[in-house]
Amino acid sequence: MKLCLVLGANSDIAKALVRELARDGYAFVLTGRKVEELELFARDLKVRYPSLSVEVRKLDLCDFNAYEELLKALPKLPELTVCAAGYLSRNYRPEELYEEFLKNASANYYCPAAFLSYLAGRLAVNGGGYMVGISSVAAELVRPVHFLYASAKAGFSAFLDGLSLWGRAYGIKVLHVKPGFVKTKMTEGIKVPSFLAAEPEQVARSIARAIRREKTGVLYAPAYWRFLTALLRLVPPSLLPKV
Repeated sequence: MKLCLVLGANSDIAKALVRELARDGYAFVLTGRKVEELELFARDLKVRYPSLSVEVRKLDLCDFNAYEELLKALPKLPELTVCAAGYLSRNYRPEELYEEFLKNASANYYCPAAFLSYLAGRLAVNGGGYMVGISSVAAELVRPVHFLYASAKAGFSAFLDGLSLWGRAYGIKVLHVKPGFVKTKMTEGIKVPSFLAAEPEQVARSIARAIRREKTGVLYAPAYWRFLTALLRLVPPSLLPKV
């Protein structure tokens, strides 16, 4: 049975993706900082899919000393790793800018990339594996209201692209996911046109299809964001809405 390790498994996209993959023969290890919420999700999965193997592990990606402890607790290195960890803040006040920079840089880039680097090093000497990292189209569409989030996601996007190139020599495949606006608890209260707002399940179905084909490279979800971001990059920033 293939092992799927999910980082940031409390995210709405991660949960929807696990439900999509539940029939595909994976055993799941769900990680996050809030294990109580994850335990509830795991119990719901077991009710829906009684034969499903699912385990919950507490993991703070910024606790670098916890990486080896987690990997030692797994029955084997994961064939599939999904990184859905993230943090979104907006409308930064001057007195909180520095603190928000540290939060965004840590949660959206430095710590997820650190874990994936650590795991990739192990996978490289073990025959390879498949890694899915969830970034954001915000990395390409920087706006004043969320530029700290966007800059961190841009760093993570560059890391995923580089990891994909580096990993080819070691049997490591990387899928770099760039969702557009998704209606999740993280984006609650942000108003965008309804036709641009996707449900987590819609994004999860796109990712699951790509995983089943072992697709690599960049996946925009929904797919129209590939063309929309290209179009919006041609528009002068002063003409774009401040959202």
